[in-house]
Amino acid sequence: MDGVGKVVGRREDARSIRFDIEAPKALAKYIAHKGSICVDGASLTVNGIDGNRFDLNIVPHTLQETTLEGIQVGHEVNPGGRPDRPLPRTAGARGEGV
Repeated sequence: MDGVGKVVGRREDARSIRFDIEAPKALAKYIAHKGSICVDGASLTVNGIDGNRFDLNIVPHTLQETTLEGIQVGHEVNPGGRPDRPLPRTAGARGEGV
């Protein structure tokens, strides 16, 4: 799975930075709450999902050690990953169906 997404939000959230990313609909159905996703080469955990948008909380160390520090609202990113068996989310799964 891979595609081009867009950063639609970036804000401080306690001791982290929260990114809101809009994913292509074809990819969004494979993004799971608390699942892993790769964004611009960094393997991260999905914090939340809302339709084809997902958010990530990035701690300072991860920002410094990846290319994510310079990403701002409007930037395009490459969300994706290679799960062994990508299964689409279903409607009603934790209230987050696509």
